Amino acid sequence: MNATAALPIVGVDLAKSVFQLAIADANWRVVERQRLTRTQFERWFANRAVGLVVMEACGSAHHWARCLSGLGIEVRLLPAPYVRPTSSATRPMRPRPRHCWRRRAAPTSSRCA
Repeated sequence: MNATAALPIVGVDLAKSVFQLAIADANWRVVERQRLTRTQFERWFANRAVGLVVMEACGSAHHWARCLSGLGIEVRLLPAPYVRPTSSATRPMRPRPRHCWRRRAAPTSSRCA
C-alpha cells in the first residue's frame, strides 16, 4: 500500500488574494474546506501532511507547484477543460476546488507537467 494513500488530498482554486481549498479523504470525499490568503496558504502546507495537491494549470499554479514540490508534496496540474466551473442563475460561473475531484487526478488522466 502506498504510504501517501492515507494522507489527505487537497483541491485548490487559486485566485489573486484568496485561495480556496477542498480537503478530501482517501475515498475522495470532501471532509473540510478552507479559505486562505497567500501567507496562510504557504503556512498551511508547511504545517500539514498532505498526500496530493490538485489544481488547475495556470501561471501561478506552476509557481505554487514548485513551492509545494519543494516541501515534498506531490502536485498534479490539470488542464483548464478538466476543471469545470459551476453555473447557476444567481451567481456567475467560477471554478471551485471540488471540481478537481471530477477528474480524480487519476494517473492515466491527461495533465500538465
